[in-house]
Amino acid sequence: LDEACTGQACAVADAAQLAAFLRLAAASGVRVWAVAGDPRAVLPEERAAWIGRAAAYRQFNLAQPPAARLAGVQYDIEAYLVPGYGEDPAGWNQRYVDLLRRLREAGGSMAMDVVVPWWFGRGGDSPAELLTALQPLVDILTVMDYRTDGDQLVQAAVPFVAWAQHGGRQVRIALESGPLPDLEARRYEAAEQGELLLLELGNQAVYALLATPLAAGPRAQVFARRGGHLVKAAQTTFAGRPEALRLAVLHLEDAFAATRAFAGVAIHGLDQAWY
Repeated sequence: LDEACTGQACAVADAAQLAAFLRLAAASGVRVWAVAGDPRAVLPEERAAWIGRAAAYRQFNLAQPPAARLAGVQYDIEAYLVPGYGEDPAGWNQRYVDLLRRLREAGGSMAMDVVVPWWFGRGGDSPAELLTALQPLVDILTVMDYRTDGDQLVQAAVPFVAWAQHGGRQVRIALESGPLPDLEARRYEAAEQGELLLLELGNQAVYALLATPLAAGPRAQVFARRGGHLVKAAQTTFAGRPEALRLAVLHLEDAFAATRAFAGVAIHGLDQAWY
């Protein structure tokens, strides 16, 4: 899209070049989707531009013959990454659903794919309520099922596949294959003295991790570290393990082979994988 677009003034940049590319892709049996994502899309000041973008994709498709059209738009809008989400998950989730509704309207008949994490809906709302809200808005739900254990992959996918099967939608399961670092998971407990403080700043709750432990006071709760463990990247990504990735894809395909709602597997990070 034209980077200078604002609101309804958005337009697809280099439309002729894009249409030529789409014709070549169609001739090879490849369907091309536009992909757009930014957690800040849910902010009030960002909404108009995003709605304008959706309308621009629609106008592009209307101006092209079938062989030169986008297959649809995938929105990766991870609202839970916006600062302050944890203070009001239900409110932010409602803003998210409202935005998707406007994008659906602006996109018209274009297919719409929405990306969600495997734990979608578990932050204060029931998964059923959020998924019910999305049912009339999306054609495909792509679930970031970022783990490498085959049974865990299937277990996390089951609620989404069942939702899609019941509502006449489709679900695509996304796996991670890009390089990731190992991470340290720490456990903290309330204590009289510790290095993690919980403060109230205005209407915001703020955690502060200190280099030197402090004693609890009237204006701050204190937490002390009581353990932790290393989360190996190999539990999340198939980076450097193409055979394990292939087997995971086969495992998912076998698990949902009889389910019409299963739309296959998406693989993230292939552009960074050395294999």
